[in-house]
Amino acid sequence: MESTLQYPVFEADQVLTNRHLNELFTYLDDQSRFTRTHLVGIGIVCGLNLTYNGSDQLTISAGCGVTSLGYLVQFEGINAKHCRVVDQLPVEFAGFNKGYSRLSGWELVEAAQTDTLPLSKIFLDDHEKIVMLLFEADQNDLRNCDTTDCSDKGQQVKFRVRPLLVNRREVETFFADQLKAGLEERFSLNDLHLKRFNVPFSTLQSAADVLTAFRNQILDLDSVPIAIEKLYTLFKPFLNDSIAPELTKIKAYREAHQDTFRIQYVVDLVDDLIRAYHELRDKAQECLTVCRPDETLFPYHLLLGKATVSTDDGEQNPALLEYRPFRTYFLPSPANTGRQPWRSELRMLFTRLTLMVSQFTVPEPPDVTANKDAALAIKVTPSSLGTRPLSERAIPYYYLPQKAGEHYVLHRYWNYQKSRAYRADTNLSYQAERYTAVPAVIKPLEVDIEPYNFFRIEGHIGLPYQTVLARLARLRKDNRLPFDLIALRAGTLPDDPAKDPDPQRLACECGDWDTLLEVLDGAHLNAEKLKQLKDQHEAMLAHNRSRFLFKNYAELHPALEHKAGVVRGGTFVIVYADNRKGPARGEAIGNGPLSTTPGFVESDFQVELRQRINTVTKPEDLKFLREILGLNLVNYFTDVKPAIADGIVFADFYLPYRDTSPCGSVSYQINEPKPSESEKPDVFGIKQTVYCWKDQTAYEFGIDDTFNVEELQNPDELKFVPDKPLQFVPQEQFQRLADGTIDPTDKKTKTFRLTYRSKTVYVTVKVPNAAFTVKLVKVQGSNEVQIRLVAEAKNLLSYRWKIQPEEFEISHAFETTSKPIPMDKFRGIIKGRGLGITLTVEEDFTHDQQADCSNELTRMFTETFLLNRLAEDMPF
Repeated sequence: MESTLQYPVFEADQVLTNRHLNELFTYLDDQSRFTRTHLVGIGIVCGLNLTYNGSDQLTISAGCGVTSLGYLVQFEGINAKHCRVVDQLPVEFAGFNKGYSRLSGWELVEAAQTDTLPLSKIFLDDHEKIVMLLFEADQNDLRNCDTTDCSDKGQQVKFRVRPLLVNRREVETFFADQLKAGLEERFSLNDLHLKRFNVPFSTLQSAADVLTAFRNQILDLDSVPIAIEKLYTLFKPFLNDSIAPELTKIKAYREAHQDTFRIQYVVDLVDDLIRAYHELRDKAQECLTVCRPDETLFPYHLLLGKATVSTDDGEQNPALLEYRPFRTYFLPSPANTGRQPWRSELRMLFTRLTLMVSQFTVPEPPDVTANKDAALAIKVTPSSLGTRPLSERAIPYYYLPQKAGEHYVLHRYWNYQKSRAYRADTNLSYQAERYTAVPAVIKPLEVDIEPYNFFRIEGHIGLPYQTVLARLARLRKDNRLPFDLIALRAGTLPDDPAKDPDPQRLACECGDWDTLLEVLDGAHLNAEKLKQLKDQHEAMLAHNRSRFLFKNYAELHPALEHKAGVVRGGTFVIVYADNRKGPARGEAIGNGPLSTTPGFVESDFQVELRQRINTVTKPEDLKFLREILGLNLVNYFTDVKPAIADGIVFADFYLPYRDTSPCGSVSYQINEPKPSESEKPDVFGIKQTVYCWKDQTAYEFGIDDTFNVEELQNPDELKFVPDKPLQFVPQEQFQRLADGTIDPTDKKTKTFRLTYRSKTVYVTVKVPNAAFTVKLVKVQGSNEVQIRLVAEAKNLLSYRWKIQPEEFEISHAFETTSKPIPMDKFRGIIKGRGLGITLTVEEDFTHDQQADCSNELTRMFTETFLLNRLAEDMPF
């Protein structure tokens, strides 16, 4: 039905016709109805609940609702025990909506009459009766003559509300669109799924095969942008114009990186987008609003539900959810939901998705030959895996601003709850140093990691695998991380193991053969026993050698998955290309303990057997050994030196369990090379590393006589005392205003990194976080109000609150609520002066239960501001 966009304007002495009056009424009626549908909402507003006693009585409670045409339906309720047949609705009603004229059913009545039937469960279950309130219109002529006049008096339209029982099939046939209204679009948003790596299974012989398997995961990308676009279009009325994902970039990223090691990150991006989409979709399904509703959905009726299912049961029992579409739930207008939290959360989640698409960047791996600190680019960040939403996971490292000088902002939109509580800077990520100075976020492995079940491992792709293994082994040991570490080659093994430059395989092939060495002890160059030793060795060698190839390892471990990290208690697997050129020294491989013994990998068997062979000096005995054991075996222990491959890490995977030995009965150890004398750092350090921002004491770094200040790297610009380059005062690390006081905008915890040669020291000047949120809470069921205060930092030593004027009783804890006071008294307290709230906090960072530092924050609120926030029911 089109709305009337014009109305007549009457003039003096104008002859009025019925058309003029009807046009005016139609205009006013349209405006009234459209005000309800467009600015209020449609559906059941309150009441109209069904209660069935299980046998012969069906009760409809009093209530009201609005039809999709904007008619206000008010019903006083009924306790029905009978019904009468309604073969066909009045002919006059068909003029308003032809669909209703074909509808048949039974009208509910309270008392028995000659044409009524008693209600029963059998009758109501037959064809699954649905309860409908019909807003029926009768149009009657007013032409009856009275004693003085027989002139035409026009017509009259009368509305009445009739409770009906209708067969489910008729409802599904005539009102199919209504059953989908407001629910179908939102609840039919498709699920998205990322294809699993290398499924269906194929042998991955080379690095190219592995890259192809990654590429196959995202061959069909159409479903992702289509689903996101549909979701975006559906909720565009609630979003800002600036929120618009550039979905064409997703395919562009795939095409640009499909033949490089960066394809792994494109797969990760798609996985992130799918999770972001699901989180958005789930939130969107809570946002059942409708803008400009379709007036044909339920123009003259409201559905109340299945007759034998009480309304409360239907909403609480999951088994009865199929009947929810048969109740016309209220769909509010966006005008009525503008201040609800979901709206801001929806916008934030869409903004996050937009930033993820636009800021996807894979940083170039550092040059290990030019940068001795290249390995520091590799980081381990606690995160979560499984059913946890994206917002509860660490932010991946491949999201970076695209424009020069642009600030990192993704963390502000990553987790709505944290952002709402002003804690966006506590989101964990590889890029944490770009947006926070909180030590627990910058160095999360040094604090409690119990809440996390996964470790993101990033920054290693594109680096030599020796560098990666050495760095990860060090991080694992220093931080006591519960996972194993394995490196695998994507390629083939040489036929002669003595020519294989990878000592990991060499050590594994030799293994921990204590038992066989005992045999050798008693062999005394006995040919038969030595031959048995050789045969046993070659049998195990043949079994173990192939297990160092990625293709074989993947077949042996079908649980292998890629998630850019490893689960707690799992095994992190890196894969490098088979393009190495020759031997070199300095490799860290495997899961065993670190050692200071020179040389990287040597098995127990290799060491002991070499020592025993070296005791043989007679030429005839050496010849005998070569003949019996074989030249190749002897070469293992006389000619081969620890070696490095020129392999580049291009992929990583994880196993959900610890694979402590990839080659069976093997014992080998990782021996980090000791730094040479020229590489040893001079003494440089300081006993205390955490200071209070109020501390005015001068502290000095300890050095020795060879210290060269020009070699000191101070990228975070720790301010030293003038003319004393190794002394600093904690309080002087902050900017000051013209009056000499500390600039409040710079008053935050700062961490400074200082590096002297190869030793790094972190100095932290702490400002205890005194930020807090306030919420005015209306006490339910009374005309009282409370002030709820929540400190942003939850683990400090003490909290002290002060509210001015001092009319509020409040306890001292990180989260507290004042005692209720009457609303009138609250308005009187804040009238003309508002409120001032101060939080003083103390922090213990030496863990001796004594205050090491304190801070204070005062926030002032005007009367107008407080009253507005009271109406919004939002923290501030």
